[in-house]
Amino acid sequence: MNVNRELKIVWWAPERSATKITADILRKFNFEIYDEIRDIYLPLSTNYHSHNIKIPKQFEDYKIICNVRNPYDKILSFYLNFTSVGKHFVFMKNKKEELVKKIDIFCLELFEYAINQQILVNYERKIPVKDYISKLSFDYKIPNNFLRMENLIEDFSKLDFILESKFWKSGEIQDMINENQYINIRPYRFDELYSFAAASRVYDFYKKHFFICGYDPYSFTQKKLSNKEKIQFIHKTL
Repeated sequence: MNVNRELKIVWWAPERSATKITADILRKFNFEIYDEIRDIYLPLSTNYHSHNIKIPKQFEDYKIICNVRNPYDKILSFYLNFTSVGKHFVFMKNKKEELVKKIDIFCLELFEYAINQQILVNYERKIPVKDYISKLSFDYKIPNNFLRMENLIEDFSKLDFILESKFWKSGEIQDMINENQYINIRPYRFDELYSFAAASRVYDFYKKHFFICGYDPYSFTQKKLSNKEKIQFIHKTL
């Protein structure tokens, strides 16, 4: 778990949500990793930070900040990370439908396993669904502040300890985000690749994220949906 004892803040860092650049920034403010098993504190770094979503008793009164990402984009990122097809697929316009179908199947299997199983095994790499997908439910506690991957500068500016710091006032943090080497530039966007059915599965599972974090339920497509289509989409997931 990531924590700053002086500021009394816990940082939740779920996978595939710009946690590397966030860790790079928060380590400047003396955030640490708390190893609950050994009861020790370790240095936070770009490549060494905890993805655990928990709050040990001694930190229950601490505020929580949490990285998030548009769920449609996040699930696409999981697909790209856990499948060789996702990693090596050469995107061309005439192959777009092929990729859409693969993502559709992936979403169907992924969320079935998220509800019923712990590990999705029929891919090149086993996917620990419980750890990657199901853990960020916010059922126990809703974070005080969110760091949206798509709006990091804006969301960092809402944190007093960031806004009042020399790193912010000098523009260093803003430059780090704008020059973020961890942004994966792909030849396609998530809103090009979702079928109505696949998007429904993502939205149904992550409704709380869309509502709490202000993500657009209809951002899965570049098409301008009619009111009827929007109603059909929402009702399909109820």
